[in-house]
Amino acid sequence: MMIVFTIIIDRLQARGNYWADRNAGNLMIWRRVNAELMMFGIVAISIFIFSNLVGTIPETTFLIVEFVDILCSCGCCALILIAGILLIMIRRMSQHYKEYEQAEDVGPGTSYKTMGVKELRVVKDQDQSESEPEETLLADKKSSTMNCCRVRNINKAEWQAMVFMWKDLHKVPHNFKYHDYLKRCLQCNVCNVMEISWPTWAMQLVVCLLGWFIRQQRKGAVDSNTYMLQMTCLNWASVFVHVGLVMYVYLAQSAFLVEARKALASGAKKVESSLTKDWSTNVRFIAQNLAFCNAFLMTMFFMHEWSNLKGYNWSWYVLLALPWLFNFVYALPFIVSSTAWMEAFLVLDPDSMEMLLEELQADERDMKFVRERWEALGKPKFDTDEGYSEEEMDELFTSLGFHISSSRNKRLFIILDKDDSGMVDAEELLLMLNDKQAFDSLRELQREASAA
Repeated sequence: MMIVFTIIIDRLQARGNYWADRNAGNLMIWRRVNAELMMFGIVAISIFIFSNLVGTIPETTFLIVEFVDILCSCGCCALILIAGILLIMIRRMSQHYKEYEQAEDVGPGTSYKTMGVKELRVVKDQDQSESEPEETLLADKKSSTMNCCRVRNINKAEWQAMVFMWKDLHKVPHNFKYHDYLKRCLQCNVCNVMEISWPTWAMQLVVCLLGWFIRQQRKGAVDSNTYMLQMTCLNWASVFVHVGLVMYVYLAQSAFLVEARKALASGAKKVESSLTKDWSTNVRFIAQNLAFCNAFLMTMFFMHEWSNLKGYNWSWYVLLALPWLFNFVYALPFIVSSTAWMEAFLVLDPDSMEMLLEELQADERDMKFVRERWEALGKPKFDTDEGYSEEEMDELFTSLGFHISSSRNKRLFIILDKDDSGMVDAEELLLMLNDKQAFDSLRELQREASAA
């Protein structure tokens, strides 16, 4: 049984490594997950060694130590679960804004000011009568193109104009994708949730000491009914804190959108907002503490409260589980995503920017390297009738004498597999090797086709 379990863990680790190699953001999150797993592994081993060195430990003390060990381990796993939920949110948002960012003309020198009136106008309700205006500069909340997922009251035209304003302000390269930059910012915020800071640990330690002091004053544990009532109140108190922070972030987001619309209407070069880096730092710190508390509330539910609920009415399960479920599924994803969305636009994230610019430069270096190798080998021919998977493309390069590393092959495959089909068109591969300008032109035509 242990051998099977070890094999499963090893394969999951290998799959995680493959996923992390696709970009720097994934790698950053995967390293954070490994750090969490390593932390509770070290805690478990340390307690095991300590218990054997000390010798005989009273049974009551041993049970308490073992409970705390499992509690901390499950708490780390709960943090990873929160990160998993946030990653699902990132995937959905990234795809959504990838579609939003498509524009008619994104050539060099284009800015939000030169997009034209057509790009900043959106059609209102389709059933509107001909006597009424059919277009408006900024669509109202009833517009069919509204984004109702994470960012309230913003449509495609507004998003495109804001992105062009940001690109024009920061003078990024032509092929810089803002939705990729936003994705990196979201990934950084997910890592921030898992990367517990010293102030957070200090606050949790104060809470633990306070609980210990209260218990000492009572001279023993409370009865089961009182305990259940206390945990229910604690869980719902966490909901009220989450709702308060959600409203705070939502109001800040609404104020930002008002300022953004004013900037777009006036043709300003940037959005003037009262939100600062300190604001986002404070919100992320509070979100980190809330995620930490949620992790242990969920762990306490399954480890302790579940067994104590035997004989109680089913409504107690709902009262105890619903708060952290709400916090996990809605409150924290909203707080993290909305904060990252505003922070990415207003406060330039140097880490996310550098990661993305390095990836763009790495793409150019990889294509230049393989193109030079192909020319040095005399431009050997290969079959262009069928497509290639990642493994088949690696075998093709080896047979042609390229002998490139597996990591470079993976990066090249990602460059060529723009539709995420798992296959690379052979003729497109040949075009990349043979003619850089033609390959770039093909990419531009594909982009325009997807925009249409």
